[in-house]
Amino acid sequence: MPIGGLCQARRYRGTINSKDITYETNAPPRTYMLTVGRPPRTFLPVSLDIRGSQRDGNSFVTENVFVAFNPSGSVQLGTRRYSSSGELTVNERDLLQLGDSALLVAAAIKILEICDNAR
Repeated sequence: MPIGGLCQARRYRGTINSKDITYETNAPPRTYMLTVGRPPRTFLPVSLDIRGSQRDGNSFVTENVFVAFNPSGSVQLGTRRYSSSGELTVNERDLLQLGDSALLVAAAIKILEICDNAR
């Protein structure tokens, strides 16, 4: 997880989710969107959506990982997407790969730590 990004939070009142945290990095260029729930959830992150885009030669490549967490902190569902437009057009969608769940749980925790002042 790159550090030194920009944190922004949007708070909610009267909903089951307390806020959305957006964490943006430049190297590599990615946007992390974390939805945070309220207690009694023992694991406050509800979902994490990671998006990255870049130009690769004459193609524009976009990668996306989305994961939803259950209240105890394990992954409830997750998907990966990869698309490319330009010289080569690709649009693929797949399930998470082995080991992704632990990395994504750690990423959600790290975003909460990095963006602590956005709480």
